[in-house]
Amino acid sequence: MVEAQAQPNPSPDTSKVAARDRILDAAAELFGSRGYDAVSVAEIASAAGVSTALIYYHFADKESLLKDLFLRAGAVFEPLLESLDAGTGSARERLAEHVHAWAEAVLAHEDFIRLLIRPLVGSSGPLYAEVTARVAANIEALRRVISEGIESGEFIPIDPLLAAECLFALLHTRVLAGWLNADHGTDVGRDADDAAQFIVDVYIGGLVADTVAEEPEC
Repeated sequence: MVEAQAQPNPSPDTSKVAARDRILDAAAELFGSRGYDAVSVAEIASAAGVSTALIYYHFADKESLLKDLFLRAGAVFEPLLESLDAGTGSARERLAEHVHAWAEAVLAHEDFIRLLIRPLVGSSGPLYAEVTARVAANIEALRRVISEGIESGEFIPIDPLLAAECLFALLHTRVLAGWLNADHGTDVGRDADDAAQFIVDVYIGGLVADTVAEEPEC
């Protein structure tokens, strides 16, 4: 008779990382749905299935936990901005690629995006300065690429900052719509790729200059 081999227990370091991730996930969900100020450490512990002592083992306080959420999200979103600046191809191609990548990341980290939206709506709280700085950096990256497209003649001559602000808003509309409609049972759809392609076709496509001369009317 062959005895089943015992499965190795996870190492202490692995268990600590898993617990820390559960705490961050729970905090992101609660902060995003209720707001930073309305959530207690005890509630985060309950949602994560850990003790408050374990939270304080990993984080000095609630604000430290919040800062780590920003660091974790930065590891996902900041490389996308770097790729937008360093990418090859036309301005339209770079924006289209960025829109698809950003839409996937937004949907995968919806709680964090809601966490960003809340202080912008309230215009106050410990997150406001941090959030506005990150939003400004995002919009500036989009503005640079749109400006390049305008200068090269690829895009129509419009205000690049206004165009960047509108594009940034569109990239987060589905998360905001889902949040606002959650209590009404409205399904806004969950396909990030379809949403991204819609933005590429309708918005970025609208920026493209018409290089085909119109035929004279007879």
